[in-house]
Amino acid sequence: MERSSFADRFLIPAGVALTVMIASRAVYLNAYHIDSQALYHAVAVLAGMVQFASVVLVAVLVYPVTYFRGATAAERIAAGSTNLTVWVFIDSYNLSEAFPCIETIYYGVNIGSILFTWSFACMGILEVICRWVSKRKGNSVRVLTLLPFVPVVVFVLVVLGLSVESGAAYFNMLLDGYVTLFGN
Repeated sequence: MERSSFADRFLIPAGVALTVMIASRAVYLNAYHIDSQALYHAVAVLAGMVQFASVVLVAVLVYPVTYFRGATAAERIAAGSTNLTVWVFIDSYNLSEAFPCIETIYYGVNIGSILFTWSFACMGILEVICRWVSKRKGNSVRVLTLLPFVPVVVFVLVVLGLSVESGAAYFNMLLDGYVTLFGN
């Protein structure tokens, strides 16, 4: 597999994905300017869905592109995580209008850690799929190794933890942590 330039293997795929996220967010936030309520709702829903996909599912598209362009593992992970990182910062910043900085960080770390476990699990599965495709193309690559499955196992454990008592146990733990850290 030939290695592309840094721009081709990292900057362009990550940049396109980030542009889609920012553009869909801008359309979503400005859709209220549309006079027709039906059109406003349609545009807002579509832009919201694109923004959601560009944050939560971006690794599904970006990771294979960067893999087959010869990006290193760190570059693939960074490219697949860029949108999620930017979104967590934007969401935390918006929350900071109502809460102090340290409480905003508590929120950002909480939501970010959950979403990053999802993203890393996707990347682990995609790593195996990309290796398999690469091997079928005649490249000498080991398809199955332990490392890509670690984030998948971590994600399953996170989902199990979030599911205890239909999520109430995690929510109560989150509130207890908040009271312990920020309570009077």
